[in-house]
Amino acid sequence: MAKRYFAGTIAEEGGGREYLHNYIVEAESEEEAEKKLRKVAADWYEKEDGNGEDIDVNADAYEFEEGSIRVKAWIDGETTKAAWLEERWQEGLVK
Repeated sequence: MAKRYFAGTIAEEGGGREYLHNYIVEAESEEEAEKKLRKVAADWYEKEDGNGEDIDVNADAYEFEEGSIRVKAWIDGETTKAAWLEERWQEGLVK
């Protein structure tokens, strides 16, 4: 099966701020891409927290450090590597 790519976002909320992180996910379907991205989001703080809880890759959001940090992940849609890289380039380009 041909490789498919999906643009995804992980949002990290804490201390009254929100930080967005852009990802490109290789998967066979959007559902698989979302599961993969949610696992990345859950693992992000799970490794830091070290509480050893199992990760639910179907959760809408994850809370860490006694709820002071909330992490969400979602897929924005199918993309290509070239289109995703161009979007990141345009976001970061200072003229």
